[in-house]
Amino acid sequence: MSALKYTIPSLEEMSDLQKRNVFTIAPTGSGKTLTFWIPLLFNDNGILILVTPLNILGDKNVAEVMRQFGINAVNITAETATDAVFKKIKALHYRVIVVNPEMLMTDKRFRTLYCDTKFTSRLFQVTFDEGHCISQWGGDDFRPEYKQTKLLHWLLPPHVNIHVASATQPPLIRKDVHETLNLRHDTVSYIWLSNDRPNIHLVVKEMQYSVKSMQDLDRVLKMEPESPPPKFMVFTNRRKEAERLTTYLRHQLPAALRHKIVWFHSGMSEEFRQSKLEDLKKGDIWGIVCTDAAGMGLDIPDIVLIVQWGYMQSLCTLMQRLGRGARDPALEAIGIYLVEREHFDGYREAKEVKKREKEIKGKEIACQTSGSKRKREEPKRKVAQKQPRLQFTVSSSNQLLRMNKEDGDSEDDVVKVKMENNADGQSIPGTCHSTGDAQRPLSSTHPSSQPLCSQPTRTHLPSYKHMSCDDYEKAAMDVYINAAERKICRRKVADEYFENHRHDAFLFQSVVMSATIIKRGKNKIKMASYTMNDADLRLKKSLKAWREKQMEEEELDGDDFFGPQYLLSDRLLTRIVDLAHFSKLSTVQILQEQTDWCHASKYGPRILELVRLHIPAPVLPSPFTSAPLPPIASGSASSTPPSVTKASRKCGKCGAHDHIASNQKCPKWQPKSRSNQENIPPLKETLS
Repeated sequence: MSALKYTIPSLEEMSDLQKRNVFTIAPTGSGKTLTFWIPLLFNDNGILILVTPLNILGDKNVAEVMRQFGINAVNITAETATDAVFKKIKALHYRVIVVNPEMLMTDKRFRTLYCDTKFTSRLFQVTFDEGHCISQWGGDDFRPEYKQTKLLHWLLPPHVNIHVASATQPPLIRKDVHETLNLRHDTVSYIWLSNDRPNIHLVVKEMQYSVKSMQDLDRVLKMEPESPPPKFMVFTNRRKEAERLTTYLRHQLPAALRHKIVWFHSGMSEEFRQSKLEDLKKGDIWGIVCTDAAGMGLDIPDIVLIVQWGYMQSLCTLMQRLGRGARDPALEAIGIYLVEREHFDGYREAKEVKKREKEIKGKEIACQTSGSKRKREEPKRKVAQKQPRLQFTVSSSNQLLRMNKEDGDSEDDVVKVKMENNADGQSIPGTCHSTGDAQRPLSSTHPSSQPLCSQPTRTHLPSYKHMSCDDYEKAAMDVYINAAERKICRRKVADEYFENHRHDAFLFQSVVMSATIIKRGKNKIKMASYTMNDADLRLKKSLKAWREKQMEEEELDGDDFFGPQYLLSDRLLTRIVDLAHFSKLSTVQILQEQTDWCHASKYGPRILELVRLHIPAPVLPSPFTSAPLPPIASGSASSTPPSVTKASRKCGKCGAHDHIASNQKCPKWQPKSRSNQENIPPLKETLS
């Protein structure tokens, strides 16, 4: 950090200086944790409270801030929350206090700290890591302390702002977090990036066997001692399920290799979890079967296979789990979502067909018993084919991750991730696509084949404005699962759900630190103080009107705080008026040099038009002098001016023209007086 030079403050810093609340929405692996620590560098001896959903995540944050920044930090848990630690906190020994919501809202010693003016004068921010948990986890039955965080609005001084960071905050969850924390929209700034991860390939597969049999896991994880699988994580929704799946996978391996796969959940000791995560990072184990206890905040860069076992209602949680893969931008990963068959349109369609066949057969029996002679041809039953195994091969030489195609697989069953080289020889991610099962034609006559969403949009997602959070979650997940059969791009479903289309996409770029020649900027013109006249005021008003109109045309008016300042700040606008007042703006280049406006090349011509409209350039004086030259005589043959004759020299003493008075040839020449110079030796002429 000491080697970095910052010249332009980030949005985080500007919002923090304005003492506003901040929502940071950015994809997994994009460095959101760094936004926790940067404000500490600009708040001398300031104190930050970081609220984390998991204790293991708190330990990771404490180790990171102490190692990278050398800032004292402490993680408050049931084991570490001693009176001695709170005395150190009160004595301002720690600048970062990491705590879970239960300790923050129930421990009375925090209430005592809030009443300590010495402590609260240093406290400048409360940050919620994984902020979506405030809405998704905070309930009457599960972690109700998250709902109690609304009291912080009255317990903390007004100068303490709130920072909520998460990769998954769709509109309904974002609204719920606002209401829970008692935040007004006019006091919140958004740092918002698309959470799409283009280097993670999204795959949804229908389970062909029952969940209890666990045989579908063999389709994505083939345990062979000779060729170990790529580094993987299998997510489950329950602890017991993680243990069952681990046992199932271990039984496919010899006893000497069964320790290569472990289960991981919150019911295990923190020492064990820390140890196994370190083993996974080093490659001592192949993978883990886990719950969210291992998912949130996990920073292992080379996980290339993530599997979600079983249906889950929340698309937020699914993206959080799949986002654990390929944290290294140079790698690509596959995220496979194995879902029970009853959640697919094809299964519902077959079930509807079977129901109608049963009704028809019942009517036929009724007709036969009543003496009817009409007969119907019995329809043929559909026999589900066995789904082939999906195999993976990983090659470190060319960074290739592939799901091999076997007999009977469709083209959509094959996912190939290949790293290509650019012109500079650096690896860059290839194009990412959403893949799914083989697409089957759906009959429009069956209600089950239609999306469950009412009023479909371009991705068949409903409007969340008139739905409860649970209903909208179910509808969005239904569209996501059946995207391939409904001819929809699965990635676009997630983009619309998280409103990624309203914001810039997140792109992985390789950072090349190369030495650059620093050129001295142009000297800035210093203007004398003046009073704006009517023309200056009209120009200023026109620039503001242009700024507002341009924000609307480019759809940049979504930020309630920064607003038009994002395009042209008031400081730059006043600088433009000052330069125009003294007629210093004539070209776009001068505008760029005198304002350092990043958009000068794009909007400069339009700005100069407004300047010339309200403050025209001054009229230059006439090139003619007050006394014109006399006309040339008509009789002169040539227009060449006459030559000037040089005056001859003349001696001022004797009047001769061949010398001047200082020359010794002059008969009246006399040496200069040497009075008061008796100690100076005489000249050679006088000695002779």
